[in-house]
Amino acid sequence: MIEVRKIANKIRYKQKDVNETTYSDYDVLQALNECIEYLNKSYALQNSDFLEKARQYSLTTAELTSGIKLPGDFITIMKVLRQGDKKPLKVVPVGDELNDDAYFISGNRLYSGEKSITLIYKVAIAEIETLDDELLLPVVFSNAIVNLTVMIMNNTDTVALTQAVNDATESIIPRRRYSNVKQKMPFIV
Repeated sequence: MIEVRKIANKIRYKQKDVNETTYSDYDVLQALNECIEYLNKSYALQNSDFLEKARQYSLTTAELTSGIKLPGDFITIMKVLRQGDKKPLKVVPVGDELNDDAYFISGNRLYSGEKSITLIYKVAIAEIETLDDELLLPVVFSNAIVNLTVMIMNNTDTVALTQAVNDATESIIPRRRYSNVKQKMPFIV
């Protein structure tokens, strides 16, 4: 958990605005929220289980035909499981017939033939509203957030900023998705 006020103070220090004369709190918060947007976009493309969430659903008969609304903090889907045996459901093209082992996403809705499912998805980092808020990220992210926000406040080129965000997330977010896979050795002993 990172306190937003501490991040804002570090940003002001780097911008040489410790007396709060150049940038208002609103300016700092807007730059921080833009930084969070960039982090969410970059994180969505990372192949990691960092910041994943599971949500269980018991679909009614009406929801089986109309679908269920995806959560507000949804970035991208990881998998959908049947609740009973935890068997992964397979994705089918939009509009295909849904049996009890399939699902599809159309718009902001998930459609499934199974009544009890668990949705596992990547969570978006929530926007900040006040300096008293907390970011639900490990402290390891604080320096990257400060540096990226300063770049935003200085109107850095978007290509350079996007590359800086991607580099920062790649260096911080663990690549645990396949870390437990054993590698085949090229020789036999």
